[in-house]
Amino acid sequence: MPHLHGIVIAPGFHTSYLEAMVKLFTSCSERTVLKFNNLLEGEGYDGQKSIELDLEAEFSNLALDIIGLGVFNYDFGSVTNESPVIKAVYGTLFEAEHRSTFYIPYWKLPLASWIVPRQRKFQDDLKVINTCLDGLIRNAKESRQ
Repeated sequence: MPHLHGIVIAPGFHTSYLEAMVKLFTSCSERTVLKFNNLLEGEGYDGQKSIELDLEAEFSNLALDIIGLGVFNYDFGSVTNESPVIKAVYGTLFEAEHRSTFYIPYWKLPLASWIVPRQRKFQDDLKVINTCLDGLIRNAKESRQ
């Protein structure tokens, strides 16, 4: 069997990039753990009491902060503050689910987005998301130059 010299498989990411991502994940995760600890202390946690957490929402907030910082260099701060962007994303997801199960596509009617409250909320949620994305893209373009 021939002896192979050097690296057989090249790493996909540079070590310094991986180190930066580990620091980013760690700092965002530490904020989440600190939030949980503060909730426990606020309840006078003595080992017997418990708190209720919506882990899906908490991990969604953590993911949003990591993606925001890692991809857009923008801190949503959604772990520590209630994010209107997260609310808007959930609203659009619920509307997408509703549309996928409803038999008549009433939302395609010309005035539906003005008449139907659910559709007005959907349009408002889209505006929040698009405004946020436009700002993130603008910041990313400006930071590249």
